[in-house]
Amino acid sequence: MVQIKTRVRNEGQSAVTCALFHQHPGSGLVRLSGRRTPVRAWRPTAPEYEFVQQVRIDKAHLWSADDPYLYTVRSTLRDESGIKDVYDTPLGIREAVFDADKDSC
Repeated sequence: MVQIKTRVRNEGQSAVTCALFHQHPGSGLVRLSGRRTPVRAWRPTAPEYEFVQQVRIDKAHLWSADDPYLYTVRSTLRDESGIKDVYDTPLGIREAVFDADKDSC
């Protein structure tokens, strides 16, 4: 599982209701089509809101120094009038295994 946290800021003068979507526009991007966080409203007096989403990536292509593969998470913020912002975030996935029965060095 990958946890995606996206912080948005309301720089306007009135409350805003919006939804955050994560999309898959092409190969190499995390597939999240059709998934979105619940719609949220926030006011200028509390201008920041953090969306948190858990995403499962099956058979992830792992990042390593020899194979520095990166996914891209595309976040789209919408309100009732349409798209307000789109942001692409590179994402590398690694695996870490800790075993108390094995020497760590």
